[in-house]
Amino acid sequence: MATDESSPADDSPSYDFDVEDRGVLLRLTGPGSAHLRLLEKELGVQLGLRGSTIRIQGEADRVALARRVLGELAGVLRRGKDMTELEIVRAARTLEAHPSVKLSELFGDVVVVASRQRIVAPKSVAQRAYIQAIREKDVVFGIGPAGTGKTYLAMAMAVHALQAKQVKRIILTRPAVEA
Repeated sequence: MATDESSPADDSPSYDFDVEDRGVLLRLTGPGSAHLRLLEKELGVQLGLRGSTIRIQGEADRVALARRVLGELAGVLRRGKDMTELEIVRAARTLEAHPSVKLSELFGDVVVVASRQRIVAPKSVAQRAYIQAIREKDVVFGIGPAGTGKTYLAMAMAVHALQAKQVKRIILTRPAVEA
């Protein structure tokens, strides 16, 4: 049960975010509440933990964003996904930049590569769009900065298609022009 309240000591709105599942709470807050500190810095709010309740304080729009971020993160963690500090920060930034995105859909879009049962999942909205394009189109060109996962995701999708017998072989070529 979550409650909205304003503290008489300061006029900043606050919200109590309750997490029933202790395992989810521990993974959400991180070791020594490290994840909460990261989210405080990223979202511009104050987060306090007491029992199974996370109190959010700050400006109304920032509190609303923090509520959404915590709710979405808790939902993803409830489904068994563990998240690194980088993924938590990236998730907060994604939800702020793309209000229509749901983290459960973003992190739920997985590619299973059966050689070691590795799960490859998009880590951003752009990566999710790239995977969708690969699934829906015959030819996809991935253009972007180095280190953004273009080749990794393309190869994971190719191996998945080969293992699912959607294709007979993978032809890997070098780029015509290297950067």
